[in-house]
Amino acid sequence: MKNSLRVLLGIVTLLTVTNAVACVGGQQWTKDVGEYTVDVTDDSVTIEPGQTVHFDFGLFTHETDDYGAPLIADFSTVDVAFLHGEEVVMQKRLAATEDRELTGFDYVFPDENTDYTLAVIYKNGDTELAAAAFPVLVGSGDASFPDGALSGLALLGLLVIGGVTMGAIRKKTPVRARRK
Repeated sequence: MKNSLRVLLGIVTLLTVTNAVACVGGQQWTKDVGEYTVDVTDDSVTIEPGQTVHFDFGLFTHETDDYGAPLIADFSTVDVAFLHGEEVVMQKRLAATEDRELTGFDYVFPDENTDYTLAVIYKNGDTELAAAAFPVLVGSGDASFPDGALSGLALLGLLVIGGVTMGAIRKKTPVRARRK
């Protein structure tokens, strides 16, 4: 009975941690455009109508630093627009932050289930560096499986397999051998 309670408590804990990991990641949209990679993330695994969502916008080169991480591109502004079909629902110009890593803003989606297009244009002064558009589904979550959830499920699978393996090994090992 004690072992069953421990296993149940362990599973509940793992599920809670997995859900937390999945929610922290949010959604990510990336697209290679010429010599750059456009990177847009949000803080929500799914987007619901009326929900405030924080979006971050990054632009990276295909070059990497000594650790293999992509280098941040030099840009001054990001033009952001949410479109519903051909209609512009929201348009905004964001000035790049000093570190150019976390240029972002919060947006409250209208109270309707629908799909949008998120269009971004990165500029350095008057020179356009990269432009991309991404589908955003509101009301039913993203059409793709969120990266954070996939990582969380992989972690859960590894922990469950490890727990089952350790339980099997412990069960086969005599009590006297475990005490030494």
